[in-house]
Formats: sequence, C-alpha cells, structure tokens
Amino acid sequence: MSVMTDNGRYYIHPSRRKSVPSITNIKDIKSIPALKYAAARDAASYAADQRAKLATLEREEAFQLVRSAPFRRTPDSPSAIGDIVHNWIDRFIKKEPVPPEEVSAAPVTARHTWEQFGRFVNRYAPEFTGSEFTVWSDVHDYAGTGDFSCRIGGGLVLVDTKTGKQAWPDMAIQLAALANADCILTPDGEENEMPAWDAYGVLHLRPASFALIPVYHIDAAFRAFLGLKAVFDWQVEFGDKTLGYAPRFGTRE
Repeated sequence: MSVMTDNGRYYIHPSRRKSVPSITNIKDIKSIPALKYAAARDAASYAADQRAKLATLEREEAFQLVRSAPFRRTPDSPSAIGDIVHNWIDRFIKKEPVPPEEVSAAPVTARHTWEQFGRFVNRYAPEFTGSEFTVWSDVHDYAGTGDFSCRIGGGLVLVDTKTGKQAWPDMAIQLAALANADCILTPDGEENEMPAWDAYGVLHLRPASFALIPVYHIDAAFRAFLGLKAVFDWQVEFGDKTLGYAPRFGTRE
C-alpha cells in the first residue's frame, strides 16, 4: 500500500507497518532541466489558445488558469494516456480481459498506443513473469513498483514501460533501484526472493511505433540512486532545520 505524505509518496509494509519513500519520490529530487521548459511551453500554449477567454477574466483569475495549465489533467493528457495503457498492460499480463468496447471508448492516442503493445508481444513473444509488483528494501529504506518482467529468448528481463515522447537515460535509475531492492513484497506482507535479472529494458510505446530499448550500466545507475536517496533523506530530516535565526542589522548608522 502507498500513501501521499508531506514528503511525497511512501509505501507501508502490510505486516510490519514500516513506511519508506517510493523510488519515484526519491528519483524526483533530481533536477530535470527539460521539465521547466516544458512547463513554460504548456503555459504559453494554453494562454495562446485561450486568448478570448482570458480577456474576459480579472487578472488574478487569468493568472491562476495559466499558472495551472502545465499541471491540468484531461482525459487525453499524456499522464492520463499513460495510466490507461499501463492498466491495460497489467490486466493483459494477469490474463484479465480488456473488453473491446472499453478500448474503443478510450482516447484515440490510448487505442493506438495499446496496439503498439500488441506489436511488441507479437515481435518478441515474451513469457511474462510479473506485473505491477512491489519491491522493498530494508537495507536502503525504499520501495517501488515494477511495471513488468518477462523472459525473452531465455533471459529474464526487468522492463519499465514509458508512453511519453522520449526515453531518457535516467530511466536506468528507476530500473536499478527496482533491481537492487531486497525482495518482492506481496499484498499480504510476504517477502519473496528477488530474481536474478539477466537484462533490463525500457518499452517505449508511442501511437505509431514501439521500441524495446536495452538499458546498461545498472550498477552505476544504482550508485546514482543511492546518492539521490542521501539527498532525499537529508532534505526530509534536516531541510527545515538547517538554517537558524539570525537578526538583521541595518547598514545605516
């Protein structure tokens, strides 16, 4: 089980009630310069598209709408499409039906992206071994959720699914943290042995294409993750306690 806290998303161990931060929560402490430019672009795009509407509003109302534009979630926004496709993939792997009428009612981008997952299955004939499974680490105090694992050509592959425009090198950090956790945690609190992974990959699904991208240098990526974990821990424990009070002194006599 996971919950949102003042310090982001945390997982709670179902039998021991211990709580630890999520992998994504830790990884997000890393600055990603492209995100601020994407946010600025989305805000500017919204303002340009909504010129007539904004002209009728008071300044504060217009300001709030434009400011929140990069974070607005719509049925066909990239994050919503990703959630839909991840859900369908999970159900497919667990042999739960995905009704055709549900697919046909979804946004067109989700439908086409789902078709690309079918092309991946036909191309690689994966033997799925897990989906949306929770990993747990007492050694380093973190937890997270793996998208899926499978055997391809006899090798056991840990896969992270992405539906965004591009695959990024720091996706290796996510896979490294998943791969180096202590165990796989079941919903009832049972701790199962972590498999020995043979390979790692990002399944990049887009409406018109797919690619299974190999990911290398997992050991180096895990060292980077532990560095981010140290920064995260410092911020949680000391971030609001580091600077003490100092009186202000004027420069004029």
